[in-house]
Amino acid sequence: MQHKHTYSHFGILAKGKVVVVNDGDIKIYDAPACINIEAGTHHGIKAVTDCVWFCIHATDEKDPSKVDEVLIQGE
Repeated sequence: MQHKHTYSHFGILAKGKVVVVNDGDIKIYDAPACINIEAGTHHGIKAVTDCVWFCIHATDEKDPSKVDEVLIQGE
């Protein structure tokens, strides 16, 4: 599923291989990799192999039930 945010963030691929789609641009990454996702771009990640992926987001939100609402920008 593709989505976008109002801020830039990092994706860290610690293990495996993924396809990253970023505003229609398709790239394949092999671990280890650190990918900068620019603010306002539609992006999505698909695992090609078993992988470990970390999304690094900055927020002051402390309530786990509100994190998606704060971080994911709706259409």
